[in-house]
Amino acid sequence: MRKKTKKCDNEYFKKLYSSKRRLKSRVLWNERDVAQAVATYLGIPSAKPKRKPRLSSDLEWLLTWKLKTGCCPRFMWCDGLVNLRVKRIGKYCIAFKSEIWIGVEDGSGNTSEGTISGEIAVGHTSKKLKSYLMIIQHEGSTYIAKKT
Repeated sequence: MRKKTKKCDNEYFKKLYSSKRRLKSRVLWNERDVAQAVATYLGIPSAKPKRKPRLSSDLEWLLTWKLKTGCCPRFMWCDGLVNLRVKRIGKYCIAFKSEIWIGVEDGSGNTSEGTISGEIAVGHTSKKLKSYLMIIQHEGSTYIAKKT
């Protein structure tokens, strides 16, 4: 078995980031995970998930990939959500607010704190997200991530 090298990793990410289709595919994959986590939070019966849904972790991954699809001027990544507060606002909808750690994907690994708030609506089958709107405040800038 061959060992992966740093060069292979760089080529993989270069190929991934150069294709909007590949990035959108990652976002859709993460949207399904968030849908299951929201459905679990709301108590909606659904198909047995492959793993235990964790809303904060699933939101973090969704946001990490969504930030690469053009909602902010540079590729950024999410390093975590802290103090996630969730409120049910309908049968299939939640509102949330959290502190968030975001960094520019330049290889430095530096992150800084911001805030995120928004709403997420899951479809009645709980397999996909019907809609979401996330408003991110970070270093004096506002970014909006939404289902398109």
